[in-house]
Amino acid sequence: MNKQGYSLLESLVVLVLLSAMSLLLMFRPNVNLSKQIESRIFFDEVMSYLKQAQQIAILQKRLISVEFHASLNQLRIRDAYSQERIATLDAPEHIQFQIPYMFMYLQGGGVDQFRTISFYDYARNQRIYLVFQLGNGQFELQT
Repeated sequence: MNKQGYSLLESLVVLVLLSAMSLLLMFRPNVNLSKQIESRIFFDEVMSYLKQAQQIAILQKRLISVEFHASLNQLRIRDAYSQERIATLDAPEHIQFQIPYMFMYLQGGGVDQFRTISFYDYARNQRIYLVFQLGNGQFELQT
């Protein structure tokens, strides 16, 4: 460096270093975003499995057992009589079933009992509810 200021080369080196650091920060993977996507996929799968269980109950005239297993953090769907497994879905580690719950899809597609099922998403610090309607077995996801 001379007494009059920075040289053009010194200024370019500083600009290259600042640009490289800003690029690294810009392309850093967002862990929270990936957990949000994983949560959305999980709840889409839960809803898909529940609809599939209801359709099996209607089309095959079978009782279908649906169990939200809180200690295993798992959704299990089985034939109520033969205990044949239809589907099993493990929740991601950041989503926790709050209360264990089991119900049956009846042969007409309705449910034998209904309740709001609560989940907690630790990645978003948010409670998510799966609300069933009385009788017809329809449900919706609420945040």
